[in-house]
Amino acid sequence: EERYYTAVKKFEFDQQLGPYALEHFREWKQISGYINKDVIKRI
Repeated sequence: EERYYTAVKKFEFDQQLGPYALEHFREWKQISGYINKDVIKRI
């Protein structure tokens, strides 16, 4: 878990991301609260 935390802080994942459609931001913000460690383990 520490390596992911560090990678996020260093923006190491950003270079792999595409443009984000801002019209989906509100919905994403609402549903992302359901993501937890158990969900991550399943994917």
